[in-house]
Amino acid sequence: MPAPNPGGGRRHDALAGRRLITTRSLKAKEAGEIAPDVDPERLAWEMDSLLGRVNSGFKGGDGAHALERGRRAIHDRLSRAATPMAKPLPNPTTTT
Repeated sequence: MPAPNPGGGRRHDALAGRRLITTRSLKAKEAGEIAPDVDPERLAWEMDSLLGRVNSGFKGGDGAHALERGRRAIHDRLSRAATPMAKPLPNPTTTT
């Protein structure tokens, strides 16, 4: 039986999430949806950092305010990275 690894699942999930964001950023760059001067790995790091901060803010008691600020920050960063051929992003003020 393997030794207990407290939090091991969460660490694994976080790494898998970062890899997914990085892979998608690289594919978007290859498809011409991200501007040539944008480093897709850095963009992925920035998205992961923003998502982590949103999560911390939400859990820390900021609730919907943290989600709204995160939604707007992520929209802004992705909009600045996108090329005209990229699919339009949804309006950050529209919630579902």
